[in-house]
Amino acid sequence: MVAHWFYGVLLALSLPLWPVGLVVDGVWCGLLRREAVVLPLIVRPADLEADWSTALLKPSPQARLAARVEELAAPRADAIAAHEAELRRIERDA
Repeated sequence: MVAHWFYGVLLALSLPLWPVGLVVDGVWCGLLRREAVVLPLIVRPADLEADWSTALLKPSPQARLAARVEELAAPRADAIAAHEAELRRIERDA
């Protein structure tokens, strides 16, 4: 809930900057050939929100490790079972 509230605050702060940025940076960049001033201020909160969303939604290292262990355990068990079956076949034939 706190993250959603903070995202709302970032959005509320960023939205009024759009029209101002279009006018100010339009004149500043278009006529005076300078770098944008206001529009990069909108990019920073968006990048911050993206970083936080990634941190909140990305699985933890322990969860990723557990998933990887499960992913590798099945082929290993299959390989061991195939090896045991091959050994039994060789013993039976000998």
